[in-house]
Amino acid sequence: MPEGSTVLPAIATLIGPRVVPDAQALMPIVSSAVPDRNTVHAADVVYSMGWDRAKHYLAKDLAAFPKLSAQLEIARTTEHTIPLGDDLYSAWFAAIRALAVTPAGALPSFATTDAGADLRFNTITAAYGQLKHNYVLMAGQPYSEFGCEIPDGYIEPAPAAYDALIEYAARGAKVTALLDPRDQSGIKAHFERVAHTLHVIRAIVDDELANRPLTATQKRWIGMVSELSVDDSQDITGYPPVYSGWYFDLFLGAQDDGMRGADYIADYFTSVEDGIAYVGASAPRIGVFVVDTNGAPRAFVGPVARGYETHTPLGTRLNDADAAKLTTVDDPWAASYTIANPATAPALALRYDPETGDVIVKADHALGPATVKLLDHHRVPLTTKKQAVKAGETVFVFHKKSNVGAVYLQIGAFRDWVVGDSYGQISAEWGKLPESDE
Repeated sequence: MPEGSTVLPAIATLIGPRVVPDAQALMPIVSSAVPDRNTVHAADVVYSMGWDRAKHYLAKDLAAFPKLSAQLEIARTTEHTIPLGDDLYSAWFAAIRALAVTPAGALPSFATTDAGADLRFNTITAAYGQLKHNYVLMAGQPYSEFGCEIPDGYIEPAPAAYDALIEYAARGAKVTALLDPRDQSGIKAHFERVAHTLHVIRAIVDDELANRPLTATQKRWIGMVSELSVDDSQDITGYPPVYSGWYFDLFLGAQDDGMRGADYIADYFTSVEDGIAYVGASAPRIGVFVVDTNGAPRAFVGPVARGYETHTPLGTRLNDADAAKLTTVDDPWAASYTIANPATAPALALRYDPETGDVIVKADHALGPATVKLLDHHRVPLTTKKQAVKAGETVFVFHKKSNVGAVYLQIGAFRDWVVGDSYGQISAEWGKLPESDE
């Protein structure tokens, strides 16, 4: 689940989920319970079992992570209160945990020294390792939460708009409750999710406008806006990637509607003399914003809607399909905050072949040296190839890579990348290639 999740998924497997008691005790001492702490040590395990001497070997982490001390106590409580099953693993684990119990009675002097405590630390560690080794194919291993790490975030402050949208969601839920009391359509639940998300946004905006730094919880929530889950099996089964995050809670058809293209157009005024007026939007731009409130100045990157207007003669009506074909639109207001394209796109087409891992570039004339990179879904380069693009097809041969989410192309001053669609197909066309004879 994405980092910070509190509601976990149900697990059903042939031999059970295999979640062992010691695994649950480790989760309170790493991210997100202890922000930025992503590694556990043997001392964490030994302390959670009840051996105080282990804390001596966590001194460095205790200084680096202020929340760790309290979370270690939670881990220890979890270790000793979680119910044990009637299975062999639980019995063996209970025996190892019992090594952390100091017996009453006469003890040799070495047992009461730091060296003696370290010796018992060693015994617990070795015993725990033997247990994990014996059950390595059966016991589920804990792992840190995953997700795109977004250390900070900022929401555009428009409280009046959010208040109005909250009212919109409330009305939608009320109407749906009248029309579909049992909510068999799921529409009432949709409006309730929208309202919940908007209330969180509204609360964060209040803190922003009060010039208060956002809390770690608020930053984590903003960071969970969207997450792409990719599985290697998708390469052979053809299943599309799965998206999660609060952004998709805003859509009735979360997966399909949330990933739908941004191109649309709508006519809003008709003049007998001057024709039809339209407003619309095309693919968003990426904006960079410097925010100097709620803390030190820092830069944020995020999508910006790309609105425009256009007009057609009377008798011509444009639809969404027509909008995608428009070559010129009017958006003079964008000039003040938009950087002009550095280069005109050459006429070429690009296609990624998931079977071979190759990238095929097609051009009607030689374009010279080019750089192609396979990127993962975080836009991190997986591999790079440089060669000249010739007239016709040029194949950039790559060894097949898993989890390719985009392809980057650079020819001269022109740079762009192509993102895979919902089924993982990566292709694009720039400019206009001449019609093929085929």
